[in-house]
Amino acid sequence: MEIDTMDPAALSSTIGSPDLLPTKQRSDSQGSQKSLSGEDLIIQVSRMVKDRARAELIVLELMEEYNFNFHEFKQLLKDNNLEVSFSRVKYQDIAPKIGLQPYGDGLDIPTFPIFQARLSNDLFQKILEDIQLFTYQYRPLPLHDTEEARSRFLSAYFNRIVGIFSGLIYNTPESMLEGKIVSKGRIEYQFKTFGGVTILFIEVKLSIGSLRERLDCIAQVVAEANGVCVQPIDLKIQANLSEACAWMNFQQGFRVPIIAVLCDGRSFTFFKFLDRRQTRTASPQFFIGQFPNGSLEQVIIGMAPGVDPTNFFHHSRSICESLFYVFLTGYHCGLKAHWDRSMEAVKRQGHGKQSTPLWQKAVHLAGDAVNSAKLAYTQWEEGQVEESKKSAESVLEYLACSIDEVPRTQPPFDLLKLFRQESADMNA
Repeated sequence: MEIDTMDPAALSSTIGSPDLLPTKQRSDSQGSQKSLSGEDLIIQVSRMVKDRARAELIVLELMEEYNFNFHEFKQLLKDNNLEVSFSRVKYQDIAPKIGLQPYGDGLDIPTFPIFQARLSNDLFQKILEDIQLFTYQYRPLPLHDTEEARSRFLSAYFNRIVGIFSGLIYNTPESMLEGKIVSKGRIEYQFKTFGGVTILFIEVKLSIGSLRERLDCIAQVVAEANGVCVQPIDLKIQANLSEACAWMNFQQGFRVPIIAVLCDGRSFTFFKFLDRRQTRTASPQFFIGQFPNGSLEQVIIGMAPGVDPTNFFHHSRSICESLFYVFLTGYHCGLKAHWDRSMEAVKRQGHGKQSTPLWQKAVHLAGDAVNSAKLAYTQWEEGQVEESKKSAESVLEYLACSIDEVPRTQPPFDLLKLFRQESADMNA
């Protein structure tokens, strides 16, 4: 139902009486936020209706200052046919919000060190099998002419990596994100650990031309990490407010850095986002990943006639090992954030939980996996091939032990084990 947003009383009927909703509260020095509900929330949506050109920026401003009911906000946007899409956010608008110069061409974005976690040969071979399979399905990488084909193909680089976490890192697929494939030329994957978003995989157009276009893509990364992902879901100009990232994490008491992977069709670039409520600073902190050799991106090479296989394998493995490092650290940070949140709950309740030592051990083992992965890569660079292989294998051992220590209500399904048992019973 379309609402006349000039009349807050009429608009309030879509979400219930404001008298039944909590009122605003003052923020304190510890970084908590004021609450926004009832008529106050309606008034803010009315602002967006009147000033549609600034709707995306208004959303970000609200999320910087307030807590509010996510579903009520979503319903108000839908009822008023508001199209709110972060694909329209411009770098010059978003840069000041993260302490950067709007016309600095992104040169003032600070860096953070990003590494590569050495993969075992067996795991990399499985990734190559997926790349080969996807080449048959979608054709070689250089021949792609749609974002959909490119996105599905590139998932071959991380599908096997995600799988080794036995469901503790999981991707919210497009259908669950309520229409992430849209005509805006971007597809997004969100990877969660223990309910909190830790990794964003954002794909934009097949190719980006000018510096300004690339900066605007970076602006999308900031907006997605800082606020909510808002996309139109059909040809009617309606809004779909889907998962929030840093903001939603904070609402759940889940404090963790968000790593964003931006792919423009020719390279991968890595970013890290820290919410201001984590850092207790005036603005969020945003970084671009820098590799030990000084590079800020990793080039994608597709296997095609005339391409040197050695060069292809080197580049592909380099990309996969960067992604492996991102997922390993994402798992470790997410695990620690969940443990910290649990410990805070224990303090409030005044007594411990039986599972607390298991969580602590899982965190330490995950840290050992990260350190071993970095060591394996360093050893390989220094020519210590056999030592590197052993360290790479120990990564999977530490990770498997960490996963085993995580308390679960039920174990993950092992389909191959079930199939072998079923086959054995049939042949008995």
